[in-house]
Amino acid sequence: MLSNENGSVEWSVINMQFSATLSDGLMKFDYTYGGEKIRVERTGPEAEQRLYLAGAEYVFDTEASAWVLDNYQFEEGRKQFVTEEYPQVPKPAVIQYQITDHLGNLAVLFSDRYVFQSSYTCAGNNPIEFIDFLLTS
Repeated sequence: MLSNENGSVEWSVINMQFSATLSDGLMKFDYTYGGEKIRVERTGPEAEQRLYLAGAEYVFDTEASAWVLDNYQFEEGRKQFVTEEYPQVPKPAVIQYQITDHLGNLAVLFSDRYVFQSSYTCAGNNPIEFIDFLLTS
């Protein structure tokens, strides 16, 4: 177990993260025997459950009591199905492309639709620029 003043992390027998205790809740992780993450459950004020199956990421909708497809990961990026930032009805699916460095770290993220937030931060507080433009054929 690894811990400090912000929380603690426990590791499983296959050397994968088993649980993380945060100041505002708990996160539990489930893996296959091969080490692939298949489920994350977070408790606390921002409670949610996520299921990962063959590139698809599902979120449990407590109101509908069902798993809802959130996004699908592919080699060049992902297809985002559920987004609340867009005023359109029905909500459009958004294709987000990513450019990574030689280590696989995200360098640039861009989309085929307008996104209201133009900058994100990742681990280490490094800014990620989000380039907004319409991709046309």
